[in-house]
Amino acid sequence: MSDHHHDEYAEARHDHRGDYADERHDHDLDYAEKHHRHYDERAVDELQRELGEIRAALAEYERDLAEARGRIRQLERALPGE
Repeated sequence: MSDHHHDEYAEARHDHRGDYADERHDHDLDYAEKHHRHYDERAVDELQRELGEIRAALAEYERDLAEARGRIRQLERALPGE
């Protein structure tokens, strides 16, 4: 089989020029609006603030849990007969 046949096949079925590119690769002024997600900066700031609050609460819960475990160990050592 010659390379010539492959070249014809590729041209006929994989043409990325002309109408094909226009249909699938819209690069008009509204390209970004159609194809890219835009985030509201205020919403991102709010989510970051909330994440900070959640992390602070989690750190507090972890401290409380560590204190509770320490208290449990103290009570277990104070049980009679052990």
